[in-house]
Parts: sequence; C-alpha cells; structure tokens
Amino acid sequence: MKVLITGFEPIWGIKRTPSGDLAKLWQEKKVSVQGVEVRALVLPQLFTKCTEITISEIKSFRPDAILLYGATKKNNPIRFERFAINVEMSSMGDNSKIPVKERPILMDGPAGYMSTLPIDYLVEGLGQQNINSRSSQFAGTHVCNSIFYGVRHYLTITGQDQVLAGFIHMSFPNEYGVVEDGMWSTHGFADITKASIETVRLLKNY
Repeated sequence: MKVLITGFEPIWGIKRTPSGDLAKLWQEKKVSVQGVEVRALVLPQLFTKCTEITISEIKSFRPDAILLYGATKKNNPIRFERFAINVEMSSMGDNSKIPVKERPILMDGPAGYMSTLPIDYLVEGLGQQNINSRSSQFAGTHVCNSIFYGVRHYLTITGQDQVLAGFIHMSFPNEYGVVEDGMWSTHGFADITKASIETVRLLKNY
C-alpha cells in the first residue's frame, strides 16, 4: 500500500504547526508502518499552490490513500472532515497576507466533494486505541478546505475515486504555546503522531 501524507508550513504569525511537524516525521522516516510506503510533503500556506504541488505528487506517486493534515486553534479532538465546499474566503489570507473575499475554488466546479476516507471505521478504530477523534461536517473556507476540494476534484475527473482521500484537522498541542489558556487541553504532539500512525495502520487493514 502507498500513502501520501501532507501538512502545512506555519501560517504567518505562528512559528510552528503540528501538521507540518507531523509530515516531517513521515518524510524523514522517523515513523513508519510495516508494509506501507509513505511519502510526505510539507506544503506552503498558499491557495492554489498547495493543491498544485499535491496533485503533481499524486501523479508521480499514485497513492492508494491520501491524508491531508491541517491545524485548528479550536479545542477539539482529531477531526475527520466529511465535506470540502467550493468556497475560498479568509479575512487573514494565506502566507501572501492578502485577504480573500468569498470566491469559488473552481468557477464551474460542483458545490462540494465528500471525503472517501472510511471515517466511521477510522474513528471507531482509533477509539479502540484510546485515541479521541470524531467526524466533522466541513473543513472551513481557508487553505485546508481549498486543498481538500482540489484533490478530490482531481481524483474525480481522472477516474480515481477509489483512492481513499480526505482532510484531518488537529488542535495545536499545548506545548506549541499558540493559545495561552489554562483551561486549554488538547492532544499532545506525541498523541497526534500516534493517531497518524494508527490511521495509516487502519487504512492498510481496511
């Protein structure tokens, strides 16, 4: 089995992001799952560009599964996003620092795409390993949603809907110091890493 994993570089104003750090672990072969070939990318926080890079890698690597990771400041368990919507909008912008008013990702594209990951199976399997996760309805309107939509669109128009592909959000771990709040309690980075390994293992056995 071949799995492509992506994470993002930090957005401007933040020094570290767990999705990028996670992708680096896989990239540097510091974590692995026996019988699975993993390729990982740390993507720029740029609308369109991050999708173009990922699609180029899909063409050359031809993965069986694609796990797109991103981070959220919300205090939530790991979230498997069900839908990507055909909307980009961000008051803060991406790393170009240019705000984005509401616009379609693809002018003539469908309203949305659904994850092809077996979300309920993954949530149940992670729960059996005492890893808290849940499904979420959609991935927002920032770069996370944009890459999710773009990748699913590419797989659909090229007849590759059998590829298991979806977006996964994680909270910033306490140790990253992004949110200073004594009541803030999230998965630590070690827990996020364990969840990623178990997700790949579950997909291998799916």
